[in-house]
Order: sequence, then structure tokens, then C-alpha cells
Amino acid sequence: MNNEIMAKKLRSLRESEGLTVNDTIDRLLQRGIKISPKTLYSWEIGRAQPDADTFMMLCDIYMVEDILTEFGYLHNEADTQIDHKQRALMKKVSQLNERGMIALSAYADGLLTNREYMTELSGELVEQA
Repeated sequence: MNNEIMAKKLRSLRESEGLTVNDTIDRLLQRGIKISPKTLYSWEIGRAQPDADTFMMLCDIYMVEDILTEFGYLHNEADTQIDHKQRALMKKVSQLNERGMIALSAYADGLLTNREYMTELSGELVEQA
């Protein structure tokens, strides 16, 4: 993989999880991998790449479920359309219990009755349903 692509993706994933460089270093240390901030920065600017074990740990820390798709080896159209705001929202939703999910679903249904809150694509999907 191109160092520049991997570098941008690693930084993007860290930031989308709301982690600082020090947070990431601490989480790696908890998994038995000791690195300096300078090392992480070098990965995020494309000067170097982590070894395979460290890369896998970073993917775990950054909650990457499909490494091949996330890093551009496979293309899943639905995944490429998820931006950072949507990913952050999905993280919040995953923390809800059943009652919270029901309340959120009802709230979303209410928003979807007003085109002001809908994207063009979502409006088409609702009309088709």
C-alpha cells in the first residue's frame, strides 16, 4: 500500500474515534506495544509504516471491522459513503440500550416526515419504501 494513503487513513481513523496521539500510544501500551509520539506521527505523515502486529492493533483500537475495504483494497460502496459525522453517530447509537434504540428510532421517524431534515437520496428511499 502507498505510504501516503495509509498515513492519511491512519490519522483519519484515529481522529474519527476522537483519540489523541497520547490516547493511541496508551492503548497500544496496554496491548504490549511501546512506541513514542514521534513514531505515531511518522506513520501518520507517511515516513514509515507500522509492522503487521502493530497495524492490526491500531485497526482494533480504531474499531476497523473490514481492513481490506477500509484501506482501499476492496470497494464496498456503502462503506465509502459513511463520513466521520456518520461514524461518530453510529458509535453513539451502539452505546444505547434497547429502550434508547426504540426512542432514537421513533425520533428519526419523526425527522424523516419533514424533508427539511432529509438528504435527496434518503427522500428517494422513503418514497420507494
